[in-house]
Amino acid sequence: MRNRLNKRIACLLMIALIVTMVPIQSAKVQAAGASTWKVVKINNTAFDKEYSLEFDTGGVTYGYKNGKVVLMNTYTRKLIKITSFTEINEIRKIGNNVDAIVVKETKGKRLFGVIDKTGKTLIPTSIYTEIFFTTNGFFAIDALKNHYFLSRDARVLCEYKNGEKIVQYGNYFAVINERSLDFKEMYDYDGNKVDNIPESERTANNQYYIMRNTLIQGMIDKSSESMNGLKDDMLPAYYKEHNPKGEWKRRYSYVTPVQNCYIINILEEYGDKNNVLFTASKKYLYDLKGNLITVADDIKAFNNTKQYIVSISNDKDIKIYNARNAKATAIQPSITGEYDYLTFETFGDYIIISKCHAYDDGGELQPSAGIIYDLGGKVVEECDDINIYSNFIEMNGKYYNEKMEELSVQGSIYSATNGYMIRKNLGSGKEKIIFTDFKLNQVTSAIIKKNEVHIFNNYDSDSIPDRADFDILPNGAGVHVSSEHMSKDDTKHYFIDRNGHVRKEFSDSKGYHYYKVVTKGSTNQIAVLKTQKAATVNIGQTVISSAKNTAPGELTVKWNTIKGVTAYHVEIRREDNREYIAKDAKTNSIVVTGLKKGMSYKVQIRAYVNRGDGWDVGK
Repeated sequence: MRNRLNKRIACLLMIALIVTMVPIQSAKVQAAGASTWKVVKINNTAFDKEYSLEFDTGGVTYGYKNGKVVLMNTYTRKLIKITSFTEINEIRKIGNNVDAIVVKETKGKRLFGVIDKTGKTLIPTSIYTEIFFTTNGFFAIDALKNHYFLSRDARVLCEYKNGEKIVQYGNYFAVINERSLDFKEMYDYDGNKVDNIPESERTANNQYYIMRNTLIQGMIDKSSESMNGLKDDMLPAYYKEHNPKGEWKRRYSYVTPVQNCYIINILEEYGDKNNVLFTASKKYLYDLKGNLITVADDIKAFNNTKQYIVSISNDKDIKIYNARNAKATAIQPSITGEYDYLTFETFGDYIIISKCHAYDDGGELQPSAGIIYDLGGKVVEECDDINIYSNFIEMNGKYYNEKMEELSVQGSIYSATNGYMIRKNLGSGKEKIIFTDFKLNQVTSAIIKKNEVHIFNNYDSDSIPDRADFDILPNGAGVHVSSEHMSKDDTKHYFIDRNGHVRKEFSDSKGYHYYKVVTKGSTNQIAVLKTQKAATVNIGQTVISSAKNTAPGELTVKWNTIKGVTAYHVEIRREDNREYIAKDAKTNSIVVTGLKKGMSYKVQIRAYVNRGDGWDVGK
């Protein structure tokens, strides 16, 4: 979360770029009509007030006119539709759909609905007092606090109770108890109740809640019991010396479903009465029927497909498992030289084993020498120097993608929020900067004056660093770069097209501007709309007006309404910190069930606004 607003908190006891631009046809900048917008190449705007979004809607701009929600064509600036709704609550893009949760308020009563980007009503504002986005539809609540899982065409897929929640995966979703996680019912996405998932479709994921209290609990118990015989070997000498009594303080278990396998991590904190002095853990791999496959120091699923699992024990016993049938392939690390321990990472369809050195204080060095294996355990490459990034690796000064294809990289790489910037000195006071995505695919490049874009931690006389970042424009049309001059309290902005031409630049020191970039079909054309910085929205202080025990183990909390927020995030924590609940509400009240009788609870409420790419949070 980005905390861009002043934070205030309501709390009650007892109860968070660099250089280029896009082609714009020549046209005079005209007045923005009835709004604060000033636009380039566009004649006017149909809004009294625009609804700010931070993602590409594919040609639709949202706002208000005469108190009603309005949709406008971003390119022509002509109205698409004037609706009868009075408020936009939230807009999200899920898959190819851009939908808006809207509100109609009449006589103080607020009802929620959903529209698509043409203004068509998907869910009418006639029943629901709260609606939330979810992956495959919407969660909704009516005035009687009944809960519903709705499809995008407003069908009720299932009704569930307060205190229950929906878990979605694959072709099915489950209703479980929000607190105990006990399984209740399974459905498909046509709303049909499913008693038994066909065996051919069963996975560790969709069986987790069904088997959680039986088969999986048995796996946890079996794994935990085996830890009892390991602790003497796992304790370091310094701990035995300083705490000869040897008290196990806490034991935790974590279960990770992967295809047709479960990875169970048993973690134990070992210490005295006041401090955790040592943490020991072992990981266990089981198949879908609960058969133990292996015990290892570390077990990881592959990052890309999760079809394979790797285990490592004693810095020498390394195996690759097919996560669908648990069949193993053993490999032997052929790393020579000195090292303190081995680590491994999954990279594409490869495994990288690296040797590491530890300092006396337990700190780690970046893995240096390493060896790369394919899924068959065959050595692909050995290297003396390796650095692992998210989507590529640097090996002996060369760069490779996830297919182990060498990438053409000339220059120094710098990380940015949405990719990498590669700097190459051209001499004569010039340098070339290449902008890439996270896989080092080039978006564009530009030749600039040396150090014109401050991405290299240059320091001025006051030792305040300058820095830069960039966004990739829709359809790969170019990049938007912001270069921050911290000592001058100024940020310069550049738009660079895909051919490396700087098409627009401006500076915050002359009044903050926000440029909204939109695409038009598949032509890679963009329009750059200039507006003055929106006034800072003061979400305001959330004040709890009442918190009452309305039934045994039930708490009802009410607070003040803050106009224009997306929702309220409610956190409830028991006084001994052994119970924590987090829920969202779109009205100014919430009912929480299943609390422990006789205990005190702290309640915190934060109002927030979601604009699609971050959160403005009150506190």
